[in-house]
Amino acid sequence: MKEKFCLILPPNPILENPTMQQPLGVLYLAAVLEAKEHPVEIVDLRDEKIVLQNMIPRRRQFYGVSATTAEYNFAKEIGQILKRMEPEARTIIGGCHATHLPIDTLEEMSYEIAVIGEGEETIVEIAEGRPLAHVKGIAYREGDEIVVTGSRSLIKDLDTIPSPARHLLPYQTAFTNDLYYGARYGRGEVATSLITERGCPYRCAYCANWDRKLRFRSVPNVVEEVKMCIERYNCRRFKIIDDEFGLGRQRAFDLMEALEPLGIHFRAATRSDVIMRDPDLLEAMKKAGLDEISYGVETADDDVLRRINKRETVEASIFAVEHAKEIGLRVKTYLMVCMPYETWDTLERVKHFMMEAKPDKWTLSTFIPYPGCDIFLNPEKYDVRIIEKDYSKYWLYQDDPITENINGADREELKQHRVELWNYLIGEEWKRM
Repeated sequence: MKEKFCLILPPNPILENPTMQQPLGVLYLAAVLEAKEHPVEIVDLRDEKIVLQNMIPRRRQFYGVSATTAEYNFAKEIGQILKRMEPEARTIIGGCHATHLPIDTLEEMSYEIAVIGEGEETIVEIAEGRPLAHVKGIAYREGDEIVVTGSRSLIKDLDTIPSPARHLLPYQTAFTNDLYYGARYGRGEVATSLITERGCPYRCAYCANWDRKLRFRSVPNVVEEVKMCIERYNCRRFKIIDDEFGLGRQRAFDLMEALEPLGIHFRAATRSDVIMRDPDLLEAMKKAGLDEISYGVETADDDVLRRINKRETVEASIFAVEHAKEIGLRVKTYLMVCMPYETWDTLERVKHFMMEAKPDKWTLSTFIPYPGCDIFLNPEKYDVRIIEKDYSKYWLYQDDPITENINGADREELKQHRVELWNYLIGEEWKRM
């Protein structure tokens, strides 16, 4: 009998709907453990506001927690509970925060092991008892010391990873009615998250994505998962959460051709310059079932875009929004406020962009220098001062900025920027101009 593995999703009370989007990272880990015949369960605490000891099952040999930076304090609390409750168990923490700050994470939390980067191969090696010194891509405690092993190569063939273990979640969280339209936009048909590629080759200064190597699942592999969701769960709507959907031109067209006969509907996000270079790609996506496309516009100031290494232009964003609307798609733009180099003039340019492009939907986030991004690592390079060290406040939809611009807007002025732009957007007068 192989040892039992418990995977824990910490609370995330900051989100309006913490269970709206499926936790694909943990579901993939559960799938590879199951494929190796390890008994595995998922404890989903995302919708909780506190952590109680009786929420976590006893007598498991392994406990794994996946946490973002904003979930830091909850992950820390879970680690303390596990240390008291099951002192002989192996405790593991992974996710983006542990990936970027593995030593700090183990110094400040009670876990034995921190997983760095992709976890599918790592988690299996740990579960099967390989000596930690021989497991690549981890940090671990050895007495009073913390040891970091060599880096692990990225998984080249994504088709070797089983489909996410959605069956380990209750149906109402594995498939949800509010994912397809998204936060603030109402409930609709049952949908689930889907990823068709990993990695992003771009290096935006505000992004903490550690995976710069773009890798694709094969077209048949994606189609197989989609068909499984249709046949087993009667789910025909998907939110594709690739960082930049549509990269790899020929593969993108091949995937759209394969999805078209399935009669599905989906949302996705991509870069404006991808569409500007190849507008036919968007039409192929629409034929395959795309109903809504999202663009990470961030700001409508070309100088700011250049200085944060976005490698896009306002012209490309306007083209991408207008072209999508012309062919009958809904369009969502992701905007960011309190950014480096931002001024009141920057906000006026954003307002002008919204009046000109008139996207159907929008999201306004607050710039947060997440651990791992270049601004977090080199704030002075971007004229930024990070003035908040409490990771629980590293949440991109909060009202209070945690930075200030050294030779520009201070924290209070950036807060006023957010209030001004938020009020302008929700007033929606720009839609009528």
